[in-house]
Amino acid sequence: TDIGMVGSLDSVIGVKKELALKRFLSQIPIRFEVEKKNIYLQGAIITVDNKTGKAEGIRRIQEKVGK
Repeated sequence: TDIGMVGSLDSVIGVKKELALKRFLSQIPIRFEVEKKNIYLQGAIITVDNKTGKAEGIRRIQEKVGK
């Protein structure tokens, strides 16, 4: 499943937001650049019962990566 992201909080799915907005508004393909500031790892840790396969708990994680 898709639960989380590693990338800049100041981006559109990791891409510089200005470039993503320009492409969306103009509908013209442009080269994307990765935003390299304010990087975080986000996701969840799910505890599962080994016998039933059911989730027993879920915990959100958000950790700053780098400086």
